[in-house]
Amino acid sequence: MLKHSSIRSLSCLGFHLLLLSGCSSEQIYTAIQDNQRFECSKMPEAQAEDCASQYDTSYSEYEEALESAAKEGGG
Repeated sequence: MLKHSSIRSLSCLGFHLLLLSGCSSEQIYTAIQDNQRFECSKMPEAQAEDCASQYDTSYSEYEEALESAAKEGGG
C-alpha cells in the first residue's frame, strides 16, 4: 500500500503532466474534481457522501465564483 505522501507525490506529478500536456483549464479542473471524488469513495459511505459533495461545483460555477471574488477584491 502506498503511503499518503507517495500518493500526494503521484497526484502532484499527474497534475503537472496534465499542465504540460496542453489540457485546458476546464479539463484540469475536471480531472482534479474526479480524482478528489475517487479519493472520497474510499471512505465509509456516510463520510464519502459528505466528502464528494464538496467537489460537485461545475467549472462554470467555479469560474463565476472566481470572477465574483476578483470583483469584490478589487482585482
